[in-house]
Amino acid sequence: MRLSLLALLHLLWQASGLVEWTGHWIGKRRWWHVHRYLVEATRRVSIEGEMLSERVLIPEPFKVEDKTAIKARRSGTIARLLRDGSKQRMLLIGEVKAFRGVAEGHEIVVRHMPDVRLPLGNDQLRRLQRRFSPALGLWHSERGLHLIAIATVEAAAAGALRVVEIAVMTVTEHWLPVADLHELQLVTKLARYRGKMVKVLSFDGSGTQPMATVTLPDARPLPWALYLVPADANTDFDSAIAQSILSHPDRRAWIWRPADGDMPPLPYDGVRRASVDGEDD
Repeated sequence: MRLSLLALLHLLWQASGLVEWTGHWIGKRRWWHVHRYLVEATRRVSIEGEMLSERVLIPEPFKVEDKTAIKARRSGTIARLLRDGSKQRMLLIGEVKAFRGVAEGHEIVVRHMPDVRLPLGNDQLRRLQRRFSPALGLWHSERGLHLIAIATVEAAAAGALRVVEIAVMTVTEHWLPVADLHELQLVTKLARYRGKMVKVLSFDGSGTQPMATVTLPDARPLPWALYLVPADANTDFDSAIAQSILSHPDRRAWIWRPADGDMPPLPYDGVRRASVDGEDD
């Protein structure tokens, strides 16, 4: 089965361990960590027999004092696109700094690549906005979030790059993926707790079948699975959640139905809280 770009990004995020979190790590996960873990993950994932690391560009953390060496390494990676004048394509994974209007349309500015611009046609931008409206809306409306882009790119005229296909994913300040405001509220509240949490990703799931949003695997006496019920869920969805819970007797379930009101108390038994700035509430 062919993975979508978003599903591939989910796969790499999971393989890199970036779906895992504990309050002990507050303030200790930066882009250089994300870069390192993603690069390591691409060395373990193959596409059609070729290691993904051979076909991906992930901008390394930019440092002014090292900009010449960084640019040279990046140019060497991009040069594979231009080899023999062929239309080779590769993946680019990076954090979006901005979408900016230019004379020819729009371009994406990627953090840690200040000297590289990625043109985006008007039709491409409209498709991106339509397909990923929730992620883009969340990124625009909430401070402190990051927007991660994954794109297939190819060589364009004069050695420039051209975006062929693109997908985006919103992540928290701790680089944990969130799909909407309710997931953000849940993950943000859990982020201060010392017990391990795991953000569950949908890959190419349709969203019609229930799956936990977060798990707390270290909780005792049994792990927790935390479910978020979509506002448009019907009785079939509720029945499917019940069946999912019954089929996992080795873990406990917590359910939040945002359509019914505020988040219920979280299941913190067995999950120690990490204090921040001397706070303990």
